[in-house]
Amino acid sequence: MIVLNPNEIANKRFDKVMGQKYRADDVDNYLAQVADSMNDLLEEKQELEKKLIVLADKLEEYKDDEESLRSALLGAQKLGDSVVRDAKAKARDILEDAEARANMIVENAKQEIERQQAGFVRMQREVATFKSKLQLVYKQHLELIASIPVDENIVNAAMKKTQPKPPAPETPTGPDEPSDPMPEQTVPEDAGDSPADLPESPDGLAGLPVEEDGYPLAEDELPPLTYSEEESFRYEETEEYIPDGEPDEPAKHESRFGPLKFGREFDLKRNDGKRRR
Repeated sequence: MIVLNPNEIANKRFDKVMGQKYRADDVDNYLAQVADSMNDLLEEKQELEKKLIVLADKLEEYKDDEESLRSALLGAQKLGDSVVRDAKAKARDILEDAEARANMIVENAKQEIERQQAGFVRMQREVATFKSKLQLVYKQHLELIASIPVDENIVNAAMKKTQPKPPAPETPTGPDEPSDPMPEQTVPEDAGDSPADLPESPDGLAGLPVEEDGYPLAEDELPPLTYSEEESFRYEETEEYIPDGEPDEPAKHESRFGPLKFGREFDLKRNDGKRRR
């Protein structure tokens, strides 16, 4: 295909014949070439226009994709920023909540420690108070027991009764002759105190404060002790003890705690008929 440019067309020269005339064949051939060149150019133009349309469509498609990608990128960026912002806010809330919980746990632990320490101190104080009260009662009872008059004859007889007897020498006896029985030692029944003279005491301990129904007060209900050592162990004697008196009538001593309950016939029962706890 011969493509003519504008310069070739403008500078084309034809041979003249017969003076001033151009040859018709040359002109026709050139016009045919120009027509072919124009046809080729038109076809090429149409092809290029088609390609241009396709490229324009692709460009529009790419532009649309670019917009969608840009929108997606912006959305992703916004979403990322929102996620980061929410994550930071949640992390801050979690840290604040954890710190608050930790502070509350520490505060509760401190309060529990203080409560346990106070309870321990209170328990130690109660134990010390109970120990002092128990020691006081124990000392009072020891003093009261030591103040009970004892007949030496009865004690000696009881000790002799508990001591093992030496074996008696064997003596020949007849088949019909009975052996002498051992004499039985008896202790006077009136050596101890009579149960009727003994005061009421639900647990057998004298000197402890009791409630109206006769039962001892609980440890936390006991009144504070206000006593002196001399007053605690002081008792009053109404009659002088005579050791050489009759064994069946021992001297009587009255303590400030009232008559004491001692003796082998003593039965620890309440006179009012109430059951013990």
